[in-house]
Amino acid sequence: MTAGEQLSRLAERLSDRLLVVGPRMEARGSAEADALLAAVRVVLQRLADLAADAEHRARRPVPELPGRSLGDQLLVLAHDVADLDEVTVAAGTDLLEELRAAI
Repeated sequence: MTAGEQLSRLAERLSDRLLVVGPRMEARGSAEADALLAAVRVVLQRLADLAADAEHRARRPVPELPGRSLGDQLLVLAHDVADLDEVTVAAGTDLLEELRAAI
């Protein structure tokens, strides 16, 4: 299995988790829940920035979608990174591992 495939598998597992956790955290509205959602959004932005940098494109802000959409957003961004060079894939994998530990 390639590093890109491993990144995609990790993203799929995290996406499934976010499909459950995202809406729950959003419904809670507590400071802890808001912090977790913010941490997920930071990772999403960092994935987007990795892809933009690797493809020599301008960085753009990732739209802030509802908690129920975070898993889908993660999949799209991670799959973009999975198709790039080894260094970028490794950095993306590190980001997802950090996120997995956080949620």
